[in-house]
Amino acid sequence: MALYNDRVYAYQRMKVADSTIDTATTEQIEQFLADDERNHLAFLELSHFEKTGDFIYLHPIIKAKAKDNYLEVLRKANPTEFTRQMVNAKKSIERYTSRINLKKYRTENELNEWTGLIATYTEKLKIMQALISK
Repeated sequence: MALYNDRVYAYQRMKVADSTIDTATTEQIEQFLADDERNHLAFLELSHFEKTGDFIYLHPIIKAKAKDNYLEVLRKANPTEFTRQMVNAKKSIERYTSRINLKKYRTENELNEWTGLIATYTEKLKIMQALISK
């Protein structure tokens, strides 16, 4: 339902922006293009789901749910692997945090990459902890 609503809201914003596109600022044009992309991705997801019963996980709303669904299935089907991945996520957070604190990075790109990995593993760990607490 959220995917359909997002498609409707994106279309409505595009319709309003279309009337002022000739005098629009760069930000307004970027927003129009982003809404157009979201609308297109929502259409692809919904049409693919209607044909096959599965999502292709391109739209941001569905992409965020893909990890939750994968981890939920893993928890039910293979609890040992789920636990192993949870421990690995904790250790990865500790490892990258330690590297950053000890200033083992050589470049700013490496620092940004490690910070991104910490954020990714933290998000995964939160999802896993939420699944366990259900």
